[in-house]
Amino acid sequence: MKNRKNKIVYEPKDDVLNIWLSDKPYDYGEDDGNMIITHYTKSGEPVYIEVLFASRFFKNAGPDFYKRARKADSKLKNVYTMSTPLEIKK
Repeated sequence: MKNRKNKIVYEPKDDVLNIWLSDKPYDYGEDDGNMIITHYTKSGEPVYIEVLFASRFFKNAGPDFYKRARKADSKLKNVYTMSTPLEIKK
């Protein structure tokens, strides 16, 4: 991921959180039905994740979300930085 400056970018206007796992080109995306779209390479490798309605997602995720996420995937342990702070809307 040498070329991508921010691995996680929050777009406040659209309330979308973009998480880049790789700089590889993605071919298709799948909506999990839970406000998350994962984009994959032709061979099925996850490249990019979109969290739609991100403020609602994180509000519902609970306060220990980052701890659980880091435990779940140690590859992402250094990507929890955002160019814009996530504002939780009530």
